[in-house]
Amino acid sequence: MLPILEFVLPEWSENDFAPLKQAENKMKEIGVGSGESSPRFHRACELLRKLASMRDIDGIQRQISDALHVRAYTFLLYSDEQFAKRVGVGAGFLSRIRSVREQMTKLSLLQLIRAYFNHFDSVCNGEELSAWSDFIQEQLAPQARSDGQTDLAVYAKQRGELFSPFAPFRLVKSARKQQIDFDGLIRRYHLGTFSGGVFLNRCQNIYYLETIRNLPVGEDDSVLHEVVKPQVCNSNYIPGKLLGLEILEILIDRSPQGEVSQAWQNAILSIAGDPRVPRSNPSYQKWWSLLGDQRVTKVRGWLSRFDLKLFLDVLEQSARDGKIDDMERMFKPRKAFMEGLLESGVVSESRLFLGNYAEHYLKKQYKKEELPAYAKVQSPQTSMIYLNLAGSVHMIEGSHSFRLKLLDKLPSNQKVRNYDVRTIDDSYLRSRLMSDYRREYGASEEALELTHDVHFNWQRKAIAYLKYRGVKVEPAKLIHPEQYRAFKQKVGAI
Repeated sequence: MLPILEFVLPEWSENDFAPLKQAENKMKEIGVGSGESSPRFHRACELLRKLASMRDIDGIQRQISDALHVRAYTFLLYSDEQFAKRVGVGAGFLSRIRSVREQMTKLSLLQLIRAYFNHFDSVCNGEELSAWSDFIQEQLAPQARSDGQTDLAVYAKQRGELFSPFAPFRLVKSARKQQIDFDGLIRRYHLGTFSGGVFLNRCQNIYYLETIRNLPVGEDDSVLHEVVKPQVCNSNYIPGKLLGLEILEILIDRSPQGEVSQAWQNAILSIAGDPRVPRSNPSYQKWWSLLGDQRVTKVRGWLSRFDLKLFLDVLEQSARDGKIDDMERMFKPRKAFMEGLLESGVVSESRLFLGNYAEHYLKKQYKKEELPAYAKVQSPQTSMIYLNLAGSVHMIEGSHSFRLKLLDKLPSNQKVRNYDVRTIDDSYLRSRLMSDYRREYGASEEALELTHDVHFNWQRKAIAYLKYRGVKVEPAKLIHPEQYRAFKQKVGAI
């Protein structure tokens, strides 16, 4: 049996706790001297801010000579956008950081990574971004051995994917390949705290583009309603190119030549507006001048179809609202004639002229940005449409007892194709245009005014004029199917 051991412990005196208190006070001093709330840290930040306001980049680099100023620099880099844009992350800064300590502290490294996700390519050029990305990868390499799921451990394991000038493209490509949605992408790479940063905006924009590239042609999708928002389409896709421009190129190039779906057309108009405006127009300069003449011509062809649809909607609705009984005479033959011109592929240009009634009606049916460019007619009721037919005939049709006009050329002072003219008198299109023509070119059969009648006279004369001017059309396409037999019996072959 073991003997009983007796311990006699003396009472603790104040002096016994002195070493412990000294150690505690020393730790507090270290914390106060180096933490983000410490006076030293605040003084370091203020000094770097002051040098940044003076654009003294060399001065800032000289100050980064100890761990405290490294921490202040990386803190300001991620938390102060103005500082980040003024100072950036050049090779000189990366070299100074490395000279202080080969391996950064975890706090300073996390701050540098936050700055990368917050600002990405908005605070440095391509060469600097590449050097910054490589530096972060190098600093993260030792952390890759960790099996944890902390942010730093995840960034270290995925450093090749996350830290590169091409990282947004790679991440989106990987996510689509694995069928991960955008929210899933954010969760996988622990990027949730950077939702307002440039890096995720780049990823999101590329995700939008990849979705649009893979949509069935003409299909509506929620992404089309997202990309037309100003903050999206006006953001950068790559340096020097807006995202909206890339979206426009995809939608225009993927659509067929003759027609575009309403959803895709609405997206195009919402971003860039109508190309049928003066070249000096800011919207034309921003978008259409960069898209090229071929795309502009293609869109103008689509808009001719849209113009005609809107004009016919207005024509039909005005007849209904006016309780005009003879709808056949007022609407059906003219609809068939103009749609036939479109189907024949001879309409190369168009322009709408809307009266008060038509403008009010269409604004109730469409959003403002979805409507094509049009001129305002100073009339409560009358609306007109201009069609350029194969570059050989200028045609103007209108509502409310408007006489169909066909001209081989327009007067030199014409306002029909002058996009600087946004408002026009009803009388100009009804009568003065023809008066100007005759005054300049003389009276001839090269310009016709035709009254719509139920005996096919206006269609016969119009078709004969078009063929005389070399515009290839088939009567069967220009006459309503229900009336074509009667037309042939009345008119015969043309």
